[in-house]
Amino acid sequence: MSDPIKVYPSKPQKVYYFGTCLVDMFYPDAGIAGVELLEREGIEVIFPRGQTCCGQPAYTSGYHDEARSVAQAQLDLFPEDWPIVVPSGSCGGMMRKHYPALFKDTPQATQVAEIAGRVWELTDFLLNVCHIKLEDPGEPVTVAMHTSCTARREMGVAEVGPALLGQLKNVNLVEQVRPEECCGFGGTFAVRHPEISAAMVSEKVDTLVDAGTREFVTTDCGCLMAKRKAAFDGWDLETLRDLGANIRMKALSNLPDLLEQLEQKLTGNGIKVHWAVDGDEACRIVRDICIAETGSLTLWPTPDEPRLMSLVPPVHIAVLNASEIYTTFHEAMLAREWAAGMPTNALLISGPSKTADIEQTLAYGVHGPKELIVLVIEQSTAP
Repeated sequence: MSDPIKVYPSKPQKVYYFGTCLVDMFYPDAGIAGVELLEREGIEVIFPRGQTCCGQPAYTSGYHDEARSVAQAQLDLFPEDWPIVVPSGSCGGMMRKHYPALFKDTPQATQVAEIAGRVWELTDFLLNVCHIKLEDPGEPVTVAMHTSCTARREMGVAEVGPALLGQLKNVNLVEQVRPEECCGFGGTFAVRHPEISAAMVSEKVDTLVDAGTREFVTTDCGCLMAKRKAAFDGWDLETLRDLGANIRMKALSNLPDLLEQLEQKLTGNGIKVHWAVDGDEACRIVRDICIAETGSLTLWPTPDEPRLMSLVPPVHIAVLNASEIYTTFHEAMLAREWAAGMPTNALLISGPSKTADIEQTLAYGVHGPKELIVLVIEQSTAP
């Protein structure tokens, strides 16, 4: 439940920013946009480099000791009394509502209670602490709003998203029926009960479409992931194959620019890039695809090595065909027909992880490689 009385702080000069796992791995642009909005309001944003997971996946799965270990690693990241802003009602709810119960009757109980009281969901903080005023230079658009379960119940921010969208004169916000119903993601719930989750996602997507729009806005990346997956359900495979073929041709026709963009992103992530001349130069071949937009590798295991790809060594060498570089993650999903079926442990690598799940130090098979070397092979078209 939300606080009976929510007392907002005065607008601070500095805030801590807790990025969350899904933002870090799937939606980094959303995280950066949140930082930019705070900075636009004249606030200095501090991003603690040691932050990992908030511990919610373990906590909601019943592994409270493991969740406490993960949460413990976050406690010393926020020594000053600045607000802690989280771009997720889900992670924010974990830290604000569940941390005190998790550390009850422990030596850290007082520290945890103080930290929990400083946790704010991003949009709530922007509206009610920063008193942000938005301008709308964009084209007219009709959207529906979805607020996550935890943002609604635990952080009490159900009215914040519509209020912010209401400041945008070119945005027509339509009301969906049963807006309080879950999208079906639920973190590990979607893994443990995929059929139930899929049915809930499908129903939620239908309500958004029935509201008169195919555009929706949400403040939680987990909900966004669930609905994007549902958007492909019902598409016939031939249509998906045609879309994939067109995307691949587009990527090949812009290959030099994509390779340059990829190298810049990888180098910026602290990854060494070496362009292999041919296959003989590669000492180890590891598949699969690469995303130029984020500099991420996607590794896809085969039946012969179902778990190998999840155990990335400290120094990881990947050999990649240039034809398997895509502009965005979305394009890669279409081109590789992920809607038709995915392995249970496809792996994304974007360099050393900032938000690994369990361990507090770099650990084999958990935090990703300490050093990632990508060898890109460009097939010759010469006779």
